[in-house]
Amino acid sequence: MEKLNGFVGKTIVVDTDARWVYIGTLKQAGKDFLILENADAHDLQDTISTREEYVRSSRMNGVVVNRKEVWIKESKIVGVSLLEDVIP
Repeated sequence: MEKLNGFVGKTIVVDTDARWVYIGTLKQAGKDFLILENADAHDLQDTISTREEYVRSSRMNGVVVNRKEVWIKESKIVGVSLLEDVIP
């Protein structure tokens, strides 16, 4: 995960192998965890929108922050991208 250190301070989207998607500012990329601050930890089961629709909406309308900080275990991560790279 240290490869993501170039994204520190930028808003990223973290897709997981579960129903959760995280959007927030990358604070730290460690060996076993990513740490996001001012993050949206979103359970897709709580909405009728798809993962892609939710992420696109966050790109267009802004991130709805619901966590000051969140740690995401590396083994759960399936994808990371900059929010600005999401096509609206």
